[in-house]
Amino acid sequence: MTRASLEAAVFTVAEDYEDSMDIHTPLGSTVTFHCKGGYVHEQEAARVMLTPGKHYRVEEIRIGDWSSTVRVSGGSGWFNTCLFGPALETASKEA
Repeated sequence: MTRASLEAAVFTVAEDYEDSMDIHTPLGSTVTFHCKGGYVHEQEAARVMLTPGKHYRVEEIRIGDWSSTVRVSGGSGWFNTCLFGPALETASKEA
């Protein structure tokens, strides 16, 4: 892989995640389910319980080595954080 192709790949990945929620979003913050990221099977499973464009409150976040998941109000289970947009309303760090 050339340096130019590596830089292009890194830019593409960064661009893809630009409109995803921050994995360090404070609990209690409001995020939008946009269902744009993640794997297809994750999107399909999430659409069964969540409505694209609707706002959800962050209840818990798990940060792993290669992925992160979030539990939101109104949903049952854990969802890839890439399926949500950046926080619209950020709760205080004490939440």
